[in-house]
Amino acid sequence: MNNFSSTRNSKFATRNSQLAFTLVELLVVITIIGLLAALIVTGAGYAAVTMRKSRVQAERDALVTAIEEYKAHQGYYPPDNTNNAIPNNTAMVSLYYELTGATPTNGGNTFVGANHDVLTGGPTGQLNTLFNVGGILNASADPTQPAKNYFGAGKSIRSGTYTLSGATYTVFGVPVPPGSPASLGTFVSGVQVNPWHYVSTNPTNNQNEFDLWMDVEWRGKTNRISNWTKDPVPLN
Repeated sequence: MNNFSSTRNSKFATRNSQLAFTLVELLVVITIIGLLAALIVTGAGYAAVTMRKSRVQAERDALVTAIEEYKAHQGYYPPDNTNNAIPNNTAMVSLYYELTGATPTNGGNTFVGANHDVLTGGPTGQLNTLFNVGGILNASADPTQPAKNYFGAGKSIRSGTYTLSGATYTVFGVPVPPGSPASLGTFVSGVQVNPWHYVSTNPTNNQNEFDLWMDVEWRGKTNRISNWTKDPVPLN
């Protein structure tokens, strides 16, 4: 056998082995990078969901505290919209105005909210059409003793402004991504909002108190955040 040929073939075999080994290493590295990237993306998605969930739960707790303070001060819970009359909608309630306060004007026939919403009262007024209430109970025309804001100084809860039947009104709610379900429609600015639901008349879950809840969609699943359970409850 030609020693030169034998040596050359041996060198080629060694080089091919080294090349094959390098390609295997490269594939392993690519696989590991892909797995790490998938873990990072998944982790970021779960972190975003956790953050959103925590924010909604924190706002629920703030609302519960404000409603209980309202009850302690007023002697009753804020009215709801469940008197079996139109619109009888648990999301269309005057809760925003009751907890933040309003000012009656025009002899008590008009109420101006803390955010400057203007709604007419009385049996045929906008408040009755929207919320089935004749006026705002937490209201004061005395500038030296304005209506009480039950959130206290510097505290606020996200809300959405709507227009219906010529009236602009506000409800507590959480903005949702474009295209997601929203119970009432859209903000004036076009941003969708998921409103809080509220029942103080014969609540089914917290008897003698009130029910407060919101259905939120995360990662394709709807979860109910409420004041009768600590953690979200999947609905589908």
